Amino acid sequence: MNAFSQTGNLEHNPTNDTRLSDFMTQVRDLGRDEAMGKDALPKLAVAFVRAVVDGVVDMAKDADGNDGAARVYIDYVKAKTKKQVHDRTDAGLKANISKLRQIGTFAGNPKWDAVDVFNRAFTIRADHEKDDISVKPAYAAFVDVAREQLKQDQALTDAEIGAVVMTTSKTKEVTLEGQLQKAHKILEEIITGENKHGIKDQSTEILQAAEQISVRLAALMQQAQQREVLEKALAAGYELAEDGSLRKAA
Repeated sequence: MNAFSQTGNLEHNPTNDTRLSDFMTQVRDLGRDEAMGKDALPKLAVAFVRAVVDGVVDMAKDADGNDGAARVYIDYVKAKTKKQVHDRTDAGLKANISKLRQIGTFAGNPKWDAVDVFNRAFTIRADHEKDDISVKPAYAAFVDVAREQLKQDQALTDAEIGAVVMTTSKTKEVTLEGQLQKAHKILEEIITGENKHGIKDQSTEILQAAEQISVRLAALMQQAQQREVLEKALAAGYELAEDGSLRKAA
């Protein structure tokens, strides 16, 4: 099952098509999720792509001059805030509608499979994160993938998507402390069983490994604190004597 196979996948009933109302209910639910601090915009982007591809959302303008992107985003905003839409910053609202419109235009183009492109973008971005490659926030990455795809006649390759979702600083600094923290987190999740695979192991070996990594991390943190103290002392005019003590420079 791909990353988004169930997002926005609404059954079509020829006699009683409720797909649009179902989708708008989902949009409002996502707006309320964002109001509670959840990162809901990426899910909105994915659901919107599926809705446009499936013909649930029409990108044409209505009698009020609002196209599909505007209608969806306005409902999303209404659900996430008590402010009236007209009370929000006009420029900000237009900018966010414009981003969703780019995604809608991308989804409605038959030159490529928009759902497949977003599926691959999701996977590639996640793989980059695992490899300590700095990536854009999920929603920003989706918007940029849609914009880049609109410049092309063929579906973006994995390499092209990978380049789009990366930030300008392509790699994070890899440190011993960082790698040990990742290893310790993995072991903790295995010990508690709180991981997506449900793997659990509380054997003596695993418990000891987690403890040893914890001890090493504590030692590294202490060394880092000592280096920081030394650097501040040297900057304040002290010097390091042969016996390792600090003394005021002459």
